[in-house]
Amino acid sequence: MSSSSSAPKAAPKAASSTPKASAFPDGLVIFYASVSGTQKTKKDTQSLQWLLEKKRYDFQLIDVARNEIARGLMTKKSKTRVLPQLFVSGHFIGTFDEVQAMEEEEKLDELLSDLL
Repeated sequence: MSSSSSAPKAAPKAASSTPKASAFPDGLVIFYASVSGTQKTKKDTQSLQWLLEKKRYDFQLIDVARNEIARGLMTKKSKTRVLPQLFVSGHFIGTFDEVQAMEEEEKLDELLSDLL
């Protein structure tokens, strides 16, 4: 999405993807774990997906439980292992709690439109 457009992407797209060791995926990316020990992590992952779908943003899902390279890349960029995490073209946006705070402060759309 260009910064001159006020409308978000046309439709949500959740596709699983596997990043290469040195490459970070373009666009919106949610790093999550399909095998999570906590109910909060599962709920936060669903809520983050729902938020982006509601706003009609395209995004990729990357499962760090099944992808060691992705997990290492995510942790190196974000400096945290808390899941889920939202990135835009390699820029760490935040964990779900941080993204939700941006949404409540009405700052999320502006940040995403600047980066997409």
